[in-house]
Amino acid sequence: MMVSATVETLTHRTLKWLEQRGVIERLSPQIPETQHSFQAQTALTFLTSSWFVLLIVMHPAVLSRLLALAKPRFDVLEIAYSCYVGVVAHDLWFFLIHSQLHRIKWLYRWVHITHHRNMGDLNVFGTADMDPFEAVAMVFSFYAATLLWGAYVVGSWNPWAYTALILLEANMNMMGHCGYRQPLWLAMIQSWGICLTPGVAHAKTHYIHHLDPRMNRALYFSWCP
Repeated sequence: MMVSATVETLTHRTLKWLEQRGVIERLSPQIPETQHSFQAQTALTFLTSSWFVLLIVMHPAVLSRLLALAKPRFDVLEIAYSCYVGVVAHDLWFFLIHSQLHRIKWLYRWVHITHHRNMGDLNVFGTADMDPFEAVAMVFSFYAATLLWGAYVVGSWNPWAYTALILLEANMNMMGHCGYRQPLWLAMIQSWGICLTPGVAHAKTHYIHHLDPRMNRALYFSWCP
């Protein structure tokens, strides 16, 4: 939780520094940027939803299997491939659940509306500003499923690749919620080059979703309406 808050703060300060020097600009500069209670909600979300992964991973049978099958290899090509496949798989996971949070009105009203408090004033502090139930369904359950897939289907998993996937997605999530029009070089850094993929989502893509929830319900790619 502290790591997430620190990274969000450093990213926000870096973007503000670039904005002050005219390198980047807000997507809607006429809308004042606010933080509301984003960081407080993020802290609450982490505290009340991360238990889901821990509950699964710390089960003695699962933990012993994960430790036995862990194959830490710092192979750049393997890590890059695993990250790309993971991002595509998570985007489909995210899209299917996210769509239901919009289509089922009571879910939107009682769960997803927390995340949509930040609209035109979108910034990185709103990245993990969501209801704990939503965090479990769209984020933590995917990371738990990824571990179980490696342990029980593939028969091995690479801790380096798993960690890299989490870091990459954190970067891409902040990119999608930063509220800035980004030059290609900055998007390249934040997405580790994935932004060159045809159909990939950029900061503007998810910004539009926060303005009009009917649009762009995927997160990392724009191939879903």
